Amino acid sequence: MKKAIKAFLKTLKWFGIILVSLIIILLLVRAIGRMIYNKTPEGGINEEMYIDVNGQQQWINIYGEDRDNPVMLYLHGGPGGATSEMDWKVLRKLAGDYTVVNWDQRGCGKTQIHSPQEGLITSELMQSDIDAVADFILEYMGKDKLTILGHSWGTMYGGDFVIRNPEKVDCIIDLSLSVDKDVTAMMNKGVEDYISGAIDYQTAIDKYGEISFMYYNFTGESSCLDSSEKYRKYFSAVKQIMTDWTVNSEDDRVFAEQFDPDKMTELICSSSETDIKKASHMFGESVLPLTDKYVYSDEEGLFDGDVNPLAAAFFNPYYSITDHIKNNFGEDVYYQPVDPANEKSGDVCGVLLDEFDLSEKTEYKVPVYVLQGSNDDYCGVIKSYFDRINAPDKEFRYIDGGHMSTMLHSEELAQFVHEIKEKNR
Repeated sequence: MKKAIKAFLKTLKWFGIILVSLIIILLLVRAIGRMIYNKTPEGGINEEMYIDVNGQQQWINIYGEDRDNPVMLYLHGGPGGATSEMDWKVLRKLAGDYTVVNWDQRGCGKTQIHSPQEGLITSELMQSDIDAVADFILEYMGKDKLTILGHSWGTMYGGDFVIRNPEKVDCIIDLSLSVDKDVTAMMNKGVEDYISGAIDYQTAIDKYGEISFMYYNFTGESSCLDSSEKYRKYFSAVKQIMTDWTVNSEDDRVFAEQFDPDKMTELICSSSETDIKKASHMFGESVLPLTDKYVYSDEEGLFDGDVNPLAAAFFNPYYSITDHIKNNFGEDVYYQPVDPANEKSGDVCGVLLDEFDLSEKTEYKVPVYVLQGSNDDYCGVIKSYFDRINAPDKEFRYIDGGHMSTMLHSEELAQFVHEIKEKNR
């Protein structure tokens, strides 16, 4: 028995030694990599700093291979979706054409780590923030204008800034352009036209797509479903879509078979709040797994692009290990109630998306360029919005993939940005 214990302790000892050695090696490799990536290009710039923005210290990084290049301000998605842990690797591929400023907006990323948000985030405050950051960059870099590069929410945030301050902007480049109200309205119209009898089932599918039915908010106040007959017609269409999807899959067919339009109608038309919640839960359990599989999910996998996000995070020259921990496990201030005394008042993220929506903003005094994922344009709404834009110059280009493809496929992004710079030289 003593020999067995002794052997176990010896094994444990060597396991500990090997584990500690591996950790030391990883930390050493990380330190060397960070040191290499933190070098400043000859004739270029590589600086990170905290600047005062409306009384809060907010983080920016300025990186470029030539100080004489035009300046670009990158606006991340969200709201509150700072990706500075990984996106630095993508943005550096643009550094031959532009001096790129990466900014972690209020309440997220390194800004939130360094200066936790206090108080409510409003649209007026966000407008004031970007105005202050843009003015700082122009003065610091000695430039008269800058280029805006926005992704997702950043296209809405940037679009609003450009429309308000065209004299400060060369052009705006939108990646995964977001026009929320138009998308929702178009998808809802497909369902409503079908339910009213204006179009038949096949026309609704061909024109608006199955996803319009799957994402329809059938419990919302704006729903056209106001009778049991309409609910039954809607849920029957959903079941038909699921049946068509799973005709060749015995494993997935169970989702379609267990979906009961009559039962769903009975629950949703009940006066019981518990029954309505049960119906919504049943809908999600049956429908969403098939929607992601048979239509598409607009989010790609971590490794679907040409930049390895995990490696980018590991070697990030601007993030300490403590920064990584705080960034991933900190409080999400964008999903707090707008009115702390009223939990039903919504969330900051939803309010900002609503108030910065671009649907009715189509007059630009600077060139507008859009790079969009081919699977990220429900019913062609984004392209339709782009066609309504009036601008001195504009271009729209699809890239294979979903909502994150415009960042994940960094080589295609870099080529798109290079062409724009040459065009506007």
